[in-house]
Amino acid sequence: MTTTDTEVQQASASFSGVMKNRRFVLIWIGQFTSTFGDWLALLAIFSLLAFHLHATPQQLSGVLIAYAIPTAIVGPLAGVFVDRWNLKRTMIGSDLLRAALLMVLVFRANIFEIYGVVLALSAVSCFFQPAQTSAMPLLVSKDELIVANSINAQSAQLSKILGPAIAGLLIGLVGEKSCFILDAASFVASGILTSLVVFDRVSRSKTSEVSSGMRVLLAEFKQGLTFIFRHQLILFSLVLVLAAIFAGGAFDALAAAYVRDILLTKAEVFGAMVSLVGVGTAVGAVLVVKFGNGYHKFYSILIGTTGIGVAVLLLAFIGTITAGLIGSAMLGVGLGYVLVPSQTILQEDTPSELLGRVSSTAFSLISATQVIAFMLSGTVANAMGIKFVYYIIAIIFLMIGVLGFIYARFRLSSLSSAVGA
Repeated sequence: MTTTDTEVQQASASFSGVMKNRRFVLIWIGQFTSTFGDWLALLAIFSLLAFHLHATPQQLSGVLIAYAIPTAIVGPLAGVFVDRWNLKRTMIGSDLLRAALLMVLVFRANIFEIYGVVLALSAVSCFFQPAQTSAMPLLVSKDELIVANSINAQSAQLSKILGPAIAGLLIGLVGEKSCFILDAASFVASGILTSLVVFDRVSRSKTSEVSSGMRVLLAEFKQGLTFIFRHQLILFSLVLVLAAIFAGGAFDALAAAYVRDILLTKAEVFGAMVSLVGVGTAVGAVLVVKFGNGYHKFYSILIGTTGIGVAVLLLAFIGTITAGLIGSAMLGVGLGYVLVPSQTILQEDTPSELLGRVSSTAFSLISATQVIAFMLSGTVANAMGIKFVYYIIAIIFLMIGVLGFIYARFRLSSLSSAVGA
């Protein structure tokens, strides 16, 4: 038997072992169900605002701003509380609170009420996510943890692909409220499934304080930022990632208005476009691994950056349903080409003892970039039009791609050597 055969058998056995773990499967089904429901609700909110309340692009982007603000502010501190709380109760309580919040949208749905519900949902989710992350090592063995995390990640991506497409069909058939009810039901189901799980006993910290947590966060953010600025390859890669995140944020913020005002069509197409971005990202992640071994990872990032520029240009210049669907898929592929190799560069070129701090710093910058993208794209589109925003993004990304290739051709070796400096 070859080494490869042995590795495949070990991976298969590990996967089958995780899927035979009743406690993990219950949590996994609950999480997949609620994540799928989240996409139903998100698409329904945009459909309600765009096609019924006739919201402006700026008002539409306000939904994503309302969701991103708690992630940027509450998210980093939520772990301090979660470390002191009972994990099972935190997860169940978060699920039931989110179910109750979603039911508000079934009965009340003006723009500001929607903002309030989205803000509250995001804030509650900030506590659920670290609780679930902390729960995983209590459910599976250390050797199976990477497989369990992989299953969760793949499920999240699958829900992102299926959710928006099915949401578009549901909205067309029975309306937005059905999506809110289904999402609320998914949270109730997740809470019930979690209640059936017996968690291993673990001592929870009783001494953590929010003030000390904030001081630690600020200190680690500073350390991570200092490391990034001293390592040019990581810095340039992160800049391109932030640019890609900005483009994706602008697309998300304006997609519903683009479908309504430019394509002159309904929520079904909106759902399909969002799904195709997810499909494209998954395809891009596979392609960059399969074909990116023959050249430096930085070139893969530049290919993705240029591809994003072409995709957004297609959305702006042609403005048909077919172009919108193709452009959405191309945008996803470009994102995959940027995100996967950039994460690998970060992991490979950062010392293990600094990786957590550098990663959290990068995540904070990404969250801030998303908020800026949501705010700017909505405001500028309100004043100058959606196509204007897309044209500007396309031009900037194409310029970054071309100049990046020229720069990398002459400086890549020095960038790589700078990492070890």
